[in-house]
Amino acid sequence: MKTPGILSLIGGLITLLIGVGITLLGALFASMAPGAGLFAAIAGILGIYGIILGIILIVFAFKEEHKSLAIVALVLSVIGLITGQGFYVGPILGIVGSALALKGNSSSKGKKK
Repeated sequence: MKTPGILSLIGGLITLLIGVGITLLGALFASMAPGAGLFAAIAGILGIYGIILGIILIVFAFKEEHKSLAIVALVLSVIGLITGQGFYVGPILGIVGSALALKGNSSSKGKKK
């Protein structure tokens, strides 16, 4: 596993764990306070998005040769950065890992014989 894969793996794990925590926090508030329905729904949506983003970044870490997966991880990491997933650390690592993988894919095409 190269540097882009390692960065994406770390970012994916951070984002996945925090996404699970946000989802559980939303469920906890929904069960404790009957008027917290909107907060619980927003926390659930953001938590589920964090879980999906984390899984995609982890999958990308092991298949970093695929340019289309790198583009998907880059776009979702930018959206995750906007929504504040993974305390901003996960999406930043995902953006850096995806950018490095895209740069590596474009430069390696000219070197193949």
